[in-house]
Amino acid sequence: MSCCEKSSLSSRGCIPVSTLLLSYIILRDSFSFAHLAGAGFVFLGIMLISRGERR
Repeated sequence: MSCCEKSSLSSRGCIPVSTLLLSYIILRDSFSFAHLAGAGFVFLGIMLISRGERR
């Protein structure tokens, strides 16, 4: 996988997190622990995928 594909993959993985933050800031939606846990799982998945490709 090329470096452009890796950066594209990680930026696409951040879309749910940025959507959550923007909905909280702009629309004043509620924010709960479940949202925070989901964002953590997204970042964990990105980290595991990128770590596995280095090997």
